[in-house]
Amino acid sequence: MSAEDVAEKFPEKVTIGASGFTPAGYPKVIPGAFAQRIKNSKNPENFSINLYTGASTGDELDGVLARSGRLKLKIPYQSHKDLRKLINQGKVNFIDMHLSHVSKYIREGIFPPIDVAIVEACDVTSDGRIYLTNSSGMSGTYLPLAKDIYIELNEAHP
Repeated sequence: MSAEDVAEKFPEKVTIGASGFTPAGYPKVIPGAFAQRIKNSKNPENFSINLYTGASTGDELDGVLARSGRLKLKIPYQSHKDLRKLINQGKVNFIDMHLSHVSKYIREGIFPPIDVAIVEACDVTSDGRIYLTNSSGMSGTYLPLAKDIYIELNEAHP
């Protein structure tokens, strides 16, 4: 399935849980396809994104979703210049909390539930095991709680 096909499956109001911890092991293609879907939409104002990660990520995730203009909430860390600017302008809600609390807050319903988990993996076995790349981040929380799971397969990792 292409990244564009995956992005079409996302609800317009979506909470995304993504793998990664700093610019390592985060999804790099699907977020851009979703941002492009928003850009091409006749009604981009209908979209609303909550983004949960393991930490700050790179431009292909934090950056593209920030620039989509539809990112509404980011948890728990950020370091991207475009995202930081929107947070400081009050356009994106940001909760700067210790990573160890995020799982509990999601599981207890304090934060909105996860609609979609997107993780970068180097392999998926026939029995459903997912082998993540450089960083698991919060994947152990996001995967079992997500309504839908999408995996970016990055075979460049051994």
